[in-house]
Amino acid sequence: MTPDTVILAALRNERVPWPGDDDRLGTGVLDCAADHGVSPLLARAAATGHWPDHLRAGLASRCRAAAAVDAVRHQHLVRLLETLSSAGIDALVVKGAQLAFTHYPHSWLRPRLDTDLLVDPSRRSAADAVLRGLGYRPATHFDGALVTHQFQYRLEDRLGIEDRVDLHWRIANPHVFADTFTFAELARASRPISSLGHAAHGLSDAHALMLACMHRVAHHANSTRLLWLYDIHLLVE
Repeated sequence: MTPDTVILAALRNERVPWPGDDDRLGTGVLDCAADHGVSPLLARAAATGHWPDHLRAGLASRCRAAAAVDAVRHQHLVRLLETLSSAGIDALVVKGAQLAFTHYPHSWLRPRLDTDLLVDPSRRSAADAVLRGLGYRPATHFDGALVTHQFQYRLEDRLGIEDRVDLHWRIANPHVFADTFTFAELARASRPISSLGHAAHGLSDAHALMLACMHRVAHHANSTRLLWLYDIHLLVE
């Protein structure tokens, strides 16, 4: 039995007998779950109820940390979306940041390093000005229409929590995928995200599913990271 097989069984809600006092397996499960981004999901999975106490305590600790950081980033995102809207800039919340609020029972169950926002290419400079005005600073230091279709920004708040925003003006960086959808067609089919305020909209389920599949191929060499596969599982359901 390997950490991967134990985690997969738990996420499928299958009760697998724990193989005695195997500390190496427990450590492997914690590390593997962190690598796959599913520690909070495992902490909430009913199938882990019979796992060793120390392992469940380790998952619960990571779960609490994820929830605390998520609560702070939630506030930053609501403020950013409202400020963009007030400036006349339509922005779509996409990828993991959207799914956290539309497809997971609690947003902290879906860890993410940053928040991905998509704007119309014509509004890129205006969105940049809004982000800088709120204290975000560019973390990407190159430019050019053929180099990138996104810029990353970082903000460190008074609590020392770093908030990262990836501002996209094309749906993907590789040129073969970049123009798969225009902002206009995604915006027409978009859905509101009420938990992020009146200004928040995300992709339709069909567009979100296509982007989730495309993202794995375009940016991550068809990765089998469980969190991204779980996103697709929720969208398909």
